[in-house]
Amino acid sequence: MKNEEKTAAYQRLEAKCSALESRGLYRRAADMWRTNLTINGLTEKERDLCVTNAGLCSRQAKYTGKPEGL
Repeated sequence: MKNEEKTAAYQRLEAKCSALESRGLYRRAADMWRTNLTINGLTEKERDLCVTNAGLCSRQAKYTGKPEGL
């Protein structure tokens, strides 16, 4: 999607999520992508991009916790 075709709401969301991703905070970025699916003003194509980006961030997140019971 070209930059000029994106709505202002999506551009703000993309900037916030990109900042989180650049700091390695993929889980927070994925959560932000998912929770902002209901923003008024997003097109259907932008909602689809949110879902895709949330999935990409989720796959990049690394599990850093310890297994339970050990």
